[in-house]
This record gives sequence, structure tokens and C-alpha cells, in this order.
Amino acid sequence: MIDEWEKDPAVRTMRRIFVQMEEVQKSFLSALGIDPHDPRLRGWREKALSRFERCWRIASGKNIKLSEQRMAVVYLHCLAAQMRVDGVSLDKIVLQSDKEIESLVKESGE
Repeated sequence: MIDEWEKDPAVRTMRRIFVQMEEVQKSFLSALGIDPHDPRLRGWREKALSRFERCWRIASGKNIKLSEQRMAVVYLHCLAAQMRVDGVSLDKIVLQSDKEIESLVKESGE
């Protein structure tokens, strides 16, 4: 069966972004020692995705161009922000520092 969506460049781009998001998230959670089946993950992921979408809209509105790799970093910052809200200590984890991304994530939460 042919995947008609695969022909759409925007769909291919989004699929690549989601693969990268999954990869950085897996490494991040492993570094934190959080089990991939932790029941809190669903809520964190849903809220992080919503915040990620707001970041994307803000970036687009400000004409900020984000590569696929940076989009994954934006999502990771959104996930980390949500986990912090829920009291998870991320002190031992160093996120890739990027003032532009940090600003987007902060603005998306206001």
C-alpha cells in the first residue's frame, strides 16, 4: 500500500521532527532515570506538546526560523518545563542552552 502522505514534503518534515523529538526525549528521560512507562509521562507529554505548538506559533509570528533539530530541542525544553512545574528536579540535567529557545518556551507559558 502506498502512503499518499509520504509525498507531501510538509508531512515528511513533520515525521522527521517527531523522530528527533522522540530520540532527544528518550535520552533525556534515561539520564533522569525515569522509566519509559512512568504514568506521569502521558500528562507531561500532552502538556509539552501543547506548549511546543504555542512556541512554534510564536516563532512563526516573529519570523524565527527553527531547524528540525532545534524544533526537537524546543520540545525538550517544553517537556522539561512541564516536569519542573510538577516538581521534578532537573538540576543534574543540562539542557542545550539556547537563549532564543528559552525565550520562546518562557513566552509560551505566560
